[in-house]
Amino acid sequence: SASKVSLATSSLSLTFDSLYVAGTGIYQIPVGRTVTLASSTTPIVSSTSSAEIRVYGTLTRSSDSFSLINGFTLSVYSGGNLTNSTTLIVSSTGAFYLYEGAVLSTTSLNTLSSSGTLYLATSTLTSITNLNVAGATSLYKNFATSSVTNFNINGNTVTLYNYTTTTPLTLVGDLVVSAGTLTHPANGTTAQGQMHVLNIAANNITVNSGATISAAGKGY
Repeated sequence: SASKVSLATSSLSLTFDSLYVAGTGIYQIPVGRTVTLASSTTPIVSSTSSAEIRVYGTLTRSSDSFSLINGFTLSVYSGGNLTNSTTLIVSSTGAFYLYEGAVLSTTSLNTLSSSGTLYLATSTLTSITNLNVAGATSLYKNFATSSVTNFNINGNTVTLYNYTTTTPLTLVGDLVVSAGTLTHPANGTTAQGQMHVLNIAANNITVNSGATISAAGKGY
């Protein structure tokens, strides 16, 4: 519950009814190892949202797929594999980190809704029909390599990384900023230091009262 436990065993795979990670504990699935969890409603349980599961190998379910990240952090690293549903929900007490090179079983999502922490690196998904966020969100250029249809921001801060004046975040449908702030990370103070811009192409862009799209104080 207070340290990292790695799946170091002669067996290449383990099957559990459920996995409990307590406190600030970390359960790590190494490269070449597979953990299969039973198809229960809550196969992963934690005592705090600081508990983390790190996937370098494979995390899967016995007869269905992961759709809910609730009360823990799930981090899938380069080469790691996750069996996921076409709908993913990250609760307000959850966090989902999808690093570049991570492999999802389903890369075209109908819905990705997050009220917790969401981190999507470059080229981790193919398409998202409805992207809904209300928690701290980091999106890197080309996080969805094919398309994002509708993007709804309902609170907190959404940060766009590595977009340029010639490479916008292109939406097939609409952007609606109902609450919170859409921004980018800090740049340098000269043109040479400009690494990020807010460049969005959409059918309609709606910013509701109290919401903001801002690059104030973010450098050049």
